[in-house]
Amino acid sequence: MKAISLPFLAVILSVSSAHAASVAIGTAGADPNNFSTFTGGVLQSVTLGGTLYSTTSLVRPTITGFAGGTTSGLLINSGGGSAAVNGANSAATEALRRALIETDWDGNTGIINSANTGSVYALSFGAGLVNIAGPDLIFYEINPGTSADSFDLTINGMTITISGTSYGDTGADSNSDIITHSSTPSSLSSLLTGTANTVGSTAIVQNIFGIGIDFSDFGVAANGVITSITFDSNGANLVDPVIIAGVQGVPEPSAAILSLLGLAAALGFRRR
Repeated sequence: MKAISLPFLAVILSVSSAHAASVAIGTAGADPNNFSTFTGGVLQSVTLGGTLYSTTSLVRPTITGFAGGTTSGLLINSGGGSAAVNGANSAATEALRRALIETDWDGNTGIINSANTGSVYALSFGAGLVNIAGPDLIFYEINPGTSADSFDLTINGMTITISGTSYGDTGADSNSDIITHSSTPSSLSSLLTGTANTVGSTAIVQNIFGIGIDFSDFGVAANGVITSITFDSNGANLVDPVIIAGVQGVPEPSAAILSLLGLAAALGFRRR
C-alpha cells in the first residue's frame, strides 16, 4: 500500500481544522448543537457546536468603557437591587453595578442602551481568549418581538455588524426593572457611580436572545489570542447586553485529525 505523503496529509488537516462561522444560540429544539439552558432567567450552560460548557468554564470580562444612548443605562432583577439604584456609596454602588455584566449569569440584569457612535462599550478579557474551533464569545441581549437589536462589534481591528436576525431566541424571558439616570451617562464613571437614579420601567418582560461569535470571522488566526473587544449600537433600537462571556478552552485536535494522525502512524509502521 502506498504511504500517504505529508503534503497530502497537511491539506486534509487544514481542511478538518477549519473554524465554523458565528452561530445563533436558541433552543435545543431549534438547533441541538447550539442552544442555552436557563432556569428562571439565569444561564446554567450553553452548548456550542455540540460541546457543552457550564458557566464555570466561561470567562467573564471587565468593563473598561461605556457611553450611553439614553438615560436608561442599567437593568436589575425585578424587585431587587435598591443599593445599585440609589448610589449612596460610590464604591459599593460601582461594585454592584459592575456585577450586573461582569459576574452574574442573570438575564434579568445588565448594562444596557449603549450609544451608536463608534465602539463605545469596551470589555477586557485579562490574559485573553484563544481562538478555538467554533464560537469563542457568547452574547445575550433582551428585546421584545421576534428579533434582537443589531450592533457593531470590533475585534482585532475589524468591525462587523451583527444583525438582529442573527441571534437565536433562547426561549427564556427577562422580568426586570430599568434604572434611569438623572442624565444620559456619557462615560463609564458616570454610569457606575452616578447618583439621583430612579427605577423607571418596572417588571418589563422581554425575550432573551443569544449569539455565539467566532473570532475567525474577524480575521483572527487559529489559536490567536484576543484580550479586548468593543461594540456599539447600530440603529434606532439600542443594544441591551445582559450576559457576555468568552469560551474557556485549550485548542484540541478534532476527532477527524486524530483519526488521520493514527492512520498515518499505522501506515508508517506497516511500511517499515
